[in-house]
Amino acid sequence: MSNYSSIGFPVTSEEELRDLVASLIDVAAVVPAEHGTYLLYEDPSGAAFWIQVDQHNSIAGVNPHFNGRSHRRVGLQSDVERPNSELDGAIYAWANPSSIDDLESGEYPFVFDLPDRSLLGDIVFPQIIDVQLAAFAHEVSFFASEEEFYSHDSADGAKMAAESFIPSGLFLSDEAPAGTPPEAKAVFTGRILDVCENMNAFTGHSFISAKTNTFGGLIDIVVDPILAPQLPKAGGIVQGSFWLSGRLLDPLSHPGEPVQKKRFGLF
Repeated sequence: MSNYSSIGFPVTSEEELRDLVASLIDVAAVVPAEHGTYLLYEDPSGAAFWIQVDQHNSIAGVNPHFNGRSHRRVGLQSDVERPNSELDGAIYAWANPSSIDDLESGEYPFVFDLPDRSLLGDIVFPQIIDVQLAAFAHEVSFFASEEEFYSHDSADGAKMAAESFIPSGLFLSDEAPAGTPPEAKAVFTGRILDVCENMNAFTGHSFISAKTNTFGGLIDIVVDPILAPQLPKAGGIVQGSFWLSGRLLDPLSHPGEPVQKKRFGLF
Protein backbone atom coordinates (compact mmCIF):
# COMPACT_ATOMS: atom_id res chain seq x y z
CA MET A 1 0.00 0.00 0.00
CA SER A 2 1.32 3.47 -0.93
CA ASN A 3 0.22 6.81 -2.30
CA TYR A 4 0.75 5.25 -5.73
CA SER A 5 -1.47 2.24 -5.06
CA SER A 6 -4.20 4.63 -3.87
CA ILE A 7 -4.66 5.54 -7.55
CA GLY A 8 -4.04 2.13 -9.09
CA PHE A 9 -0.25 2.05 -9.40
CA PRO A 10 0.74 -0.96 -7.24
CA VAL A 11 4.21 0.20 -6.23
CA THR A 12 5.75 -1.47 -3.18
CA SER A 13 9.49 -0.88 -3.68
CA GLU A 14 11.99 1.57 -5.17
CA GLU A 15 12.70 -0.91 -7.98
CA GLU A 16 9.01 -1.11 -8.90
CA LEU A 17 8.79 2.68 -8.83
CA ARG A 18 11.75 2.97 -11.21
CA ASP A 19 10.13 0.44 -13.57
CA LEU A 20 6.85 2.35 -13.46
CA VAL A 21 8.54 5.67 -14.22
CA ALA A 22 10.41 4.10 -17.14
CA SER A 23 7.18 2.76 -18.62
CA LEU A 24 5.25 6.00 -18.14
CA ILE A 25 7.89 8.17 -19.79
CA ASP A 26 6.88 6.80 -23.21
CA VAL A 27 3.24 7.87 -22.83
CA ALA A 28 3.58 11.03 -20.73
CA ALA A 29 3.09 14.57 -21.98
CA VAL A 30 6.10 16.90 -21.84
CA VAL A 31 5.34 20.00 -19.76
CA PRO A 32 8.19 22.58 -19.66
CA ALA A 33 8.61 24.27 -16.28
CA GLU A 34 10.73 26.97 -14.66
CA HIS A 35 13.22 24.59 -13.07
CA GLY A 36 13.12 21.72 -15.53
CA THR A 37 10.37 19.62 -17.08
CA TYR A 38 7.38 17.63 -15.91
CA LEU A 39 6.43 14.41 -17.68
CA LEU A 40 2.72 14.10 -16.98
CA TYR A 41 0.61 10.99 -17.35
CA GLU A 42 -3.12 11.56 -16.85
CA ASP A 43 -5.24 8.42 -16.80
CA PRO A 44 -8.96 8.32 -17.76
CA SER A 45 -9.62 7.13 -14.20
CA GLY A 46 -8.45 10.48 -12.82
CA ALA A 47 -5.09 9.13 -11.68
CA ALA A 48 -2.24 11.50 -12.49
CA PHE A 49 1.51 10.92 -12.30
CA TRP A 50 3.94 13.87 -12.34
CA ILE A 51 7.54 12.88 -13.16
CA GLN A 52 10.13 15.57 -12.43
CA VAL A 53 13.09 16.00 -14.78
CA ASP A 54 15.65 18.54 -13.60
CA GLN A 55 17.79 20.88 -15.68
CA HIS A 56 20.47 18.19 -15.96
CA ASN A 57 17.92 15.84 -17.58
CA SER A 58 17.83 13.56 -14.53
CA ILE A 59 14.74 12.24 -12.77
CA ALA A 60 14.43 14.42 -9.65
CA GLY A 61 11.26 13.01 -8.17
CA VAL A 62 7.70 11.84 -8.77
CA ASN A 63 4.35 12.88 -7.35
CA PRO A 64 0.95 11.23 -7.75
CA HIS A 65 -2.27 13.23 -7.84
CA PHE A 66 -5.94 12.54 -8.45
CA ASN A 67 -7.92 14.81 -10.76
CA GLY A 68 -11.20 14.81 -8.88
CA ARG A 69 -14.37 16.87 -9.09
CA SER A 70 -14.29 18.66 -5.75
CA HIS A 71 -13.16 22.19 -5.06
CA ARG A 72 -12.88 24.26 -1.90
CA ARG A 73 -11.99 27.81 -1.00
CA VAL A 74 -8.68 28.44 0.74
CA GLY A 75 -6.51 31.41 1.62
CA LEU A 76 -2.93 30.98 0.42
CA GLN A 77 -0.53 32.34 3.04
CA SER A 78 2.96 31.22 2.03
CA ASP A 79 5.11 28.73 0.18
CA VAL A 80 6.53 25.73 2.02
CA GLU A 81 9.87 24.76 0.56
CA ARG A 82 10.59 21.15 -0.23
CA PRO A 83 14.39 20.71 -0.19
CA ASN A 84 14.54 17.52 -2.28
CA SER A 85 13.72 19.13 -5.64
CA GLU A 86 13.09 22.59 -7.12
CA LEU A 87 10.16 21.01 -8.95
CA ASP A 88 8.53 20.14 -5.63
CA GLY A 89 6.45 22.56 -3.61
CA ALA A 90 3.76 23.01 -1.02
CA ILE A 91 1.45 25.72 0.28
CA TYR A 92 0.58 26.84 3.81
CA ALA A 93 -3.09 27.81 3.69
CA TRP A 94 -6.20 28.53 5.74
CA ALA A 95 -9.49 26.78 5.05
CA ASN A 96 -12.40 29.02 4.08
CA PRO A 97 -11.22 32.43 5.35
CA SER A 98 -13.73 35.25 5.65
CA SER A 99 -11.43 37.94 4.25
CA ILE A 100 -8.19 38.22 2.29
CA ASP A 101 -7.10 40.79 4.88
CA ASP A 102 -7.42 38.22 7.66
CA LEU A 103 -6.67 34.70 6.46
CA GLU A 104 -6.49 33.51 10.05
CA SER A 105 -10.24 34.09 10.23
CA GLY A 106 -10.36 30.75 8.42
CA GLU A 107 -11.40 27.53 10.08
CA TYR A 108 -7.91 26.03 10.40
CA PRO A 109 -4.45 26.16 8.82
CA PHE A 110 -3.07 23.23 6.84
CA VAL A 111 -0.43 22.33 4.26
CA PHE A 112 -0.92 20.63 0.91
CA ASP A 113 1.68 19.53 -1.63
CA LEU A 114 1.61 20.77 -5.22
CA PRO A 115 2.58 18.35 -8.00
CA ASP A 116 3.03 21.27 -10.43
CA ARG A 117 4.62 24.01 -8.29
CA SER A 118 7.25 24.96 -10.88
CA LEU A 119 4.50 25.80 -13.41
CA LEU A 120 2.96 28.44 -11.16
CA GLY A 121 5.74 31.01 -11.00
CA ASP A 122 5.62 33.61 -8.25
CA ILE A 123 2.34 33.03 -6.42
CA VAL A 124 0.82 36.17 -4.93
CA PHE A 125 0.43 35.90 -1.15
CA PRO A 126 -2.03 36.32 0.38
CA GLN A 127 -4.86 35.42 -1.96
CA ILE A 128 -8.13 33.53 -1.80
CA ILE A 129 -8.54 30.85 -4.44
CA ASP A 130 -10.31 27.61 -5.22
CA VAL A 131 -8.26 24.43 -5.03
CA GLN A 132 -8.94 20.84 -5.97
CA LEU A 133 -7.70 18.79 -3.05
CA ALA A 134 -7.04 15.05 -3.15
CA ALA A 135 -6.51 13.03 0.03
CA PHE A 136 -4.57 9.76 -0.26
CA ALA A 137 -5.61 7.33 2.49
CA HIS A 138 -2.94 5.87 4.77
CA GLU A 139 -5.38 4.54 7.37
CA VAL A 140 -9.13 4.69 6.89
CA SER A 141 -12.40 3.43 8.31
CA PHE A 142 -15.84 3.59 6.72
CA PHE A 143 -19.20 3.69 8.48
CA ALA A 144 -22.55 3.05 6.84
CA SER A 145 -24.28 5.86 8.72
CA GLU A 146 -23.70 8.68 11.16
CA GLU A 147 -25.33 6.58 13.88
CA GLU A 148 -22.83 3.76 13.29
CA PHE A 149 -19.96 6.25 13.36
CA TYR A 150 -20.97 7.77 16.69
CA SER A 151 -21.54 4.37 18.26
CA HIS A 152 -18.05 3.22 17.26
CA ASP A 153 -15.42 3.27 20.01
CA SER A 154 -12.09 4.62 18.77
CA ALA A 155 -8.85 3.00 19.86
CA ASP A 156 -7.75 6.01 21.95
CA GLY A 157 -11.20 6.90 23.24
CA ALA A 158 -11.28 10.26 21.41
CA LYS A 159 -14.48 11.37 19.72
CA MET A 160 -14.53 13.49 16.57
CA ALA A 161 -17.41 15.17 14.82
CA ALA A 162 -18.77 13.60 11.64
CA GLU A 163 -17.21 16.54 9.78
CA SER A 164 -13.85 17.42 11.35
CA PHE A 165 -10.30 18.15 10.26
CA ILE A 166 -7.01 18.05 12.17
CA PRO A 167 -3.94 19.31 10.23
CA SER A 168 -1.66 16.67 11.72
CA GLY A 169 1.24 17.64 9.44
CA LEU A 170 1.66 20.89 11.38
CA PHE A 171 2.41 19.06 14.62
CA LEU A 172 6.01 17.93 14.29
CA SER A 173 7.60 15.58 16.80
CA ASP A 174 10.00 16.81 19.43
CA GLU A 175 12.76 14.87 17.65
CA ALA A 176 12.32 16.78 14.37
CA PRO A 177 15.37 18.95 13.55
CA ALA A 178 14.96 22.71 13.75
CA GLY A 179 13.60 24.15 10.52
CA THR A 180 11.86 20.93 9.47
CA PRO A 181 9.01 21.98 7.14
CA PRO A 182 5.45 20.98 7.99
CA GLU A 183 3.98 17.97 6.22
CA ALA A 184 0.96 17.74 3.95
CA LYS A 185 -0.94 15.39 6.23
CA ALA A 186 -4.30 15.46 7.96
CA VAL A 187 -6.64 13.37 10.06
CA PHE A 188 -10.25 14.03 9.20
CA THR A 189 -13.78 12.71 9.07
CA GLY A 190 -16.38 13.52 6.46
CA ARG A 191 -19.68 12.64 4.86
CA ILE A 192 -19.41 10.58 1.69
CA LEU A 193 -21.36 12.27 -1.11
CA ASP A 194 -20.58 9.79 -3.88
CA VAL A 195 -18.32 6.80 -4.45
CA CYS A 196 -16.68 5.36 -7.55
CA GLU A 197 -14.67 2.20 -8.14
CA ASN A 198 -12.08 3.33 -10.69
CA MET A 199 -9.95 1.24 -13.02
CA ASN A 200 -6.49 2.57 -13.80
CA ALA A 201 -6.32 2.08 -17.57
CA PHE A 202 -2.52 1.89 -17.64
CA THR A 203 -2.09 -0.82 -15.00
CA GLY A 204 -5.51 -2.49 -14.92
CA HIS A 205 -5.61 -2.09 -11.13
CA SER A 206 -8.64 -0.67 -9.36
CA PHE A 207 -8.90 1.99 -6.68
CA ILE A 208 -11.69 3.77 -4.84
CA SER A 209 -12.48 7.46 -5.01
CA ALA A 210 -15.11 9.34 -3.03
CA LYS A 211 -16.16 12.98 -3.01
CA THR A 212 -16.42 13.87 0.65
CA ASN A 213 -17.65 16.84 2.62
CA THR A 214 -15.50 17.52 5.65
CA PHE A 215 -15.12 20.49 7.98
CA GLY A 216 -13.82 23.29 5.76
CA GLY A 217 -15.11 22.04 2.42
CA LEU A 218 -15.10 19.29 -0.17
CA ILE A 219 -12.24 16.90 -0.75
CA ASP A 220 -11.63 13.90 -3.05
CA ILE A 221 -10.34 10.88 -1.20
CA VAL A 222 -8.61 7.97 -2.93
CA VAL A 223 -8.13 4.57 -1.33
CA ASP A 224 -6.25 1.38 -2.12
CA PRO A 225 -8.93 -1.37 -2.11
CA ILE A 226 -6.84 -3.34 0.38
CA LEU A 227 -8.01 -0.79 2.96
CA ALA A 228 -11.67 -1.17 2.01
CA PRO A 229 -12.66 -4.81 1.40
CA GLN A 230 -16.23 -3.60 0.76
CA LEU A 231 -17.07 -0.59 -1.40
CA PRO A 232 -18.22 2.24 0.89
CA LYS A 233 -21.63 3.76 0.30
CA ALA A 234 -22.76 7.31 -0.34
CA GLY A 235 -24.34 8.76 2.76
CA GLY A 236 -21.85 7.09 5.09
CA ILE A 237 -18.95 8.52 7.08
CA VAL A 238 -15.23 8.18 6.40
CA GLN A 239 -12.49 8.70 8.98
CA GLY A 240 -8.77 8.34 8.50
CA SER A 241 -5.29 9.77 8.09
CA PHE A 242 -4.31 11.14 4.67
CA TRP A 243 -1.61 12.77 2.57
CA LEU A 244 -2.86 15.91 0.81
CA SER A 245 -2.11 16.88 -2.79
CA GLY A 246 -3.71 19.94 -4.35
CA ARG A 247 -3.93 21.97 -7.52
CA LEU A 248 -4.85 25.64 -7.73
CA LEU A 249 -7.98 26.56 -9.68
CA ASP A 250 -9.32 29.96 -10.78
CA PRO A 251 -9.30 32.71 -8.13
CA LEU A 252 -12.64 33.59 -6.59
CA SER A 253 -14.24 36.88 -7.55
CA HIS A 254 -15.08 37.68 -3.92
CA PRO A 255 -14.31 36.20 -0.50
CA GLY A 256 -17.93 35.43 0.40
CA GLU A 257 -19.75 35.79 3.67
CA PRO A 258 -18.24 35.17 7.13
CA VAL A 259 -18.71 31.62 8.33
CA GLN A 260 -19.33 30.25 11.80
CA LYS A 261 -16.11 28.91 13.28
CA LYS A 262 -15.49 25.69 15.19
CA ARG A 263 -11.77 25.18 15.66
CA PHE A 264 -10.65 21.96 13.91
CA GLY A 265 -14.23 20.64 14.00
CA LEU A 266 -13.76 18.95 17.38
CA PHE A 267 -16.17 18.82 20.28
